[in-house]
Amino acid sequence: MPKPHRSKAMFSTAPVLFKNSPIEGRGVFARKRFEPGDVVVPYAPQQRRLPADDPEAIAAAATKLSLLSERHFVIIPDTSVPGGWLCNHSCNPNAALYSDGDARIQCMRTIHPGEEVTIFYGWVTQNEPERDRCRCGAPSCRGFIN
Repeated sequence: MPKPHRSKAMFSTAPVLFKNSPIEGRGVFARKRFEPGDVVVPYAPQQRRLPADDPEAIAAAATKLSLLSERHFVIIPDTSVPGGWLCNHSCNPNAALYSDGDARIQCMRTIHPGEEVTIFYGWVTQNEPERDRCRCGAPSCRGFIN
């Protein structure tokens, strides 16, 4: 008996698209309009959670992708699955990262279809205040992410 033919979807209902970004590497782009308060995308659809004092969690901090949750565990995204961890930094972001629960990217101001979803990283470095150059291009750009 022949296998049924599956036709490929002609469109996507996914609310975001992951693609190359003019800011840096890959980014997250809106496929629909988001309003303030809307959840745009989970931070890490596939993830591991470790206690904050676990040596593996401490080592993962060097990747700049791990996230310390408000419940004192570290979320380590599975980078083979795209998610909010791909959001680029902006000094004038349109979304924010929330680390409670499963962690999510949430809209702060209207995001239009095709617009890149950006967050403020706000890294704190004690010894290297100019470690990471900012490439957001915002008129109010601080020049550095931290």
